[in-house]
Amino acid sequence: MLENFFIQLRDSAASLFWTVLMAALVLLVGMLLVRLLLKLTKRGLSKSKLDVTMHTILLATLRIVCYTVLALVVMQVLGIPTTSLITTIGAAGVAVGLALKDSLSSFAAGILILFNGHLHVGDAVDIDGTAGQVKEGGLMFTTVNTYDNRHVTLPNSTVLNARITNYSTEKQRRLDMVFTIAYEDDVNTAISLIKQALARHSDVILNEPAPPFVRMTELADSAVKITLRVWLNSSDYWDTHFALLEEIKRDFENGGVHIPYNQLDVHLHGEGLRP
Repeated sequence: MLENFFIQLRDSAASLFWTVLMAALVLLVGMLLVRLLLKLTKRGLSKSKLDVTMHTILLATLRIVCYTVLALVVMQVLGIPTTSLITTIGAAGVAVGLALKDSLSSFAAGILILFNGHLHVGDAVDIDGTAGQVKEGGLMFTTVNTYDNRHVTLPNSTVLNARITNYSTEKQRRLDMVFTIAYEDDVNTAISLIKQALARHSDVILNEPAPPFVRMTELADSAVKITLRVWLNSSDYWDTHFALLEEIKRDFENGGVHIPYNQLDVHLHGEGLRP
């Protein structure tokens, strides 16, 4: 009987040894494969157009998933039941998800924003009336530094569903301006004065995708409207906009062209209305 005990002990030890050895080999090969996968993924991301922050998130997520799967495989090789462990992890994940629903919503929105590449640090934007420059784009919040130097922090869940105007996406922008002159003034004179102002900024005005446009576009109730459209590099947009406003107003005044106020002519008819 004692001999049988030692034989069973020997067989159990040998079985355990081979099981542990197999698990160690699986662990070693798995770690090598995970490192290779992470290296290839990192190389691929470096050639992509995704935000650098997104690279870190994807690599960290992939690392966690791979090592979790590897740990479960090793446990299976060792004969450790994993069904109850997976169920417990799933239940815990559901509980945490419900408790952090709003935070997870902003987190998921942050990933989508970074993945889509709609916003970058330094972009000039208008997010539902909040205009300024993107100061920081995180996983939970987006910080905008407004033009009057206020820092506005917006949850990414709000940013994702907001109407966003990004002024930095395109290298060129079209400047549209409308000037009004009195009906008594000469339209050709006004157009000539506007073109003279444009000529002073010929170094920044572009002829592509379209040359400058200056034409009378409307006979309004109290004035004649003249529309100006020119293409500019985005970096020259605001300086040219303000300069043209100032110069064209001054040229109108010097050239005898009047910018009228809104006015309404009232005509009274009938004998009973006279005093």
